[in-house]
Amino acid sequence: MSTLGPLTAPEIDAFVRDGFVAVHRAFPRAVADQARQLLWTELESTVPGLDRRRRSTWTHPVVRLDGNGAPPFFRAVNAPRLTAALDQLVGPGRWQRQRGIGRFPIRFPTAEPADDGGWHIDASIPMGDTWYADICSTNRALLALFLLSDVPPDGGATELRVGSHLDVARLLAPLGARGMDHADVAERLPHLADRPTALAAGRAGDVFLCHPFLVHRSGWNRRGTPRFLSNCGIRSTGPLRLDPATEDVTPVERAVHLALGLAQDPALVGDDTGRPGAGEARR
Repeated sequence: MSTLGPLTAPEIDAFVRDGFVAVHRAFPRAVADQARQLLWTELESTVPGLDRRRRSTWTHPVVRLDGNGAPPFFRAVNAPRLTAALDQLVGPGRWQRQRGIGRFPIRFPTAEPADDGGWHIDASIPMGDTWYADICSTNRALLALFLLSDVPPDGGATELRVGSHLDVARLLAPLGARGMDHADVAERLPHLADRPTALAAGRAGDVFLCHPFLVHRSGWNRRGTPRFLSNCGIRSTGPLRLDPATEDVTPVERAVHLALGLAQDPALVGDDTGRPGAGEARR
């Protein structure tokens, strides 16, 4: 794959190994500021008594708002720096352009963590009342975490299990197209706790691009300001190609090929597949 775009070759290798990469300044900070103001307005019209100027009214640990296609959100998801990174990881023409982003789990500062912090992967195959994931990652190219406010490590940063996408690929492979309920994946990984944890911390305008199989969970906001973020599934135009003879393998596919032993990856020989990428926080 071409490395033309904001991500360097070492960053792409880190994505293959670790399962995520941060695209700093993926979209302008001014766009994040505009998006946040729109979300505050929606919050105040949705949650009775909530007032952005009075912390005493922030009584909900988390409020979830639906996706939004207003101009700031459209500009964020279609920012040239971000779309170039998507081409680098997924491949040109292999992901669907979007008209907006969402959903928005807005986390308010709390003395105790919310009770919704279980480890999981996201998925895009509807199955009754739940969602399934399969080894070809049907319908899903990436998970994108859009930071719409500054997110320090203790400010509700999403926790990422470094390298867990490789474990998930090995778990899903024997199931083929049948797949698995996404809610059951993490508990079927006996060594998940051995994987180190990185934090999706950064500044407004950053986007963390995560492999669709990366295990993650919500963070605890212990700061004094709400955390504004969108966890957005980037849809694919086709399934992952798992034939070892596939040419021009994308970084998303490289990770799965590596996990399943379908190919050697000279760029990663000798690397620890469980360590955080350069510059990422660890806890």
